[in-house]
Amino acid sequence: MALELTGTNGQYSGTITIQGLRFPIAVRSAGSMATGTVQAGAQMYPVTLTPSANGLKLASEGNEYQLARHSSDATAGHAAQSSAGPGNNSGIVGYWRNAQGHARFNADGKVEWLPLVQGQGPLTADNGFASQADVLSKTRLAGDLLKATPMDRPEDIETNPVNGRVYVVLTNNGSRKPEQVDKANPRASNAHGHILEITPKDGDHGTAEASWSIFLLAGKPGQDVGARYHRATSDQGWLSCPDNIAFDGKGRIWIVTDGAPEAAGVADGVYGADTMGFGRALTRCFYQAPTGAEVCGPIFTPDDQTFFLAVQHPGEDKGSTFDKPSTRWPDFKDGVPPRPAVVAITKRGGGVIGS
Repeated sequence: MALELTGTNGQYSGTITIQGLRFPIAVRSAGSMATGTVQAGAQMYPVTLTPSANGLKLASEGNEYQLARHSSDATAGHAAQSSAGPGNNSGIVGYWRNAQGHARFNADGKVEWLPLVQGQGPLTADNGFASQADVLSKTRLAGDLLKATPMDRPEDIETNPVNGRVYVVLTNNGSRKPEQVDKANPRASNAHGHILEITPKDGDHGTAEASWSIFLLAGKPGQDVGARYHRATSDQGWLSCPDNIAFDGKGRIWIVTDGAPEAAGVADGVYGADTMGFGRALTRCFYQAPTGAEVCGPIFTPDDQTFFLAVQHPGEDKGSTFDKPSTRWPDFKDGVPPRPAVVAITKRGGGVIGS
């Protein structure tokens, strides 16, 4: 969650961003608080902003969220919230973010979100965190002190708009030692990566509790230790090094890879699978990149009829040179080097991709 406000003389407006969606917000000073509404479509929801010892508390519809000032604001001369007197909440102007930012993946399948708030627990001046700005600019160090779970190179985190679950894409980690294996990262020297699925408690992403499970463990089944998908995954359907993901309007996951040529001897590409029902984690190969390239940035148009992909560094193979590249994709003309490009995929004759 992120909150951005501007305004003066007790009246403030801006936007609140939740799971990538932005909603207008307008508040007015009311004593030491500020009250107003958030507009979501045709609905208006009441909201209250209250100064707290560690930042700003936002309350709406019985839910409360602790926000901390973003580090860019902390150095921009914005007034501290505590300095705002009654009827003058100028300290709320600026950019705020949810103070919960690191997670502990417990062995019992529970997720515990850990507040990143200066002054709480080990996040003190003695440990190098003299302000909330220090916490937000040294987030990984703060996570280590809070004993958050070290993960296997998380490259993307996306929310499925259909089932509401969050998917964490872990590309690989060749440095994890056997004694560092845990339930959420179950393989030492994890060459092929995996994907975790997080289910928020009662469907509320604002709570500090959730549950987790492994959606898939990449690699070639029967060859790479621990590889796990749907049991009907074909010999052409497995993948290596998941990197970015997108979801279509049916909630299907589309996975693009980075590093499969080195890790598994196959081209990077795009794989689709259901996230629910019989086809859950039954991955199928949809597109393969040109030699030496990775695929990233997958995104669908709202009608699911066009699928955009970014193809990076084609021709980046061992022995490939400018004069003699391993490919001249996408032009395939003498003298023209390989070039990165954005690919737009449509269905022959039109229609929804994957139908």
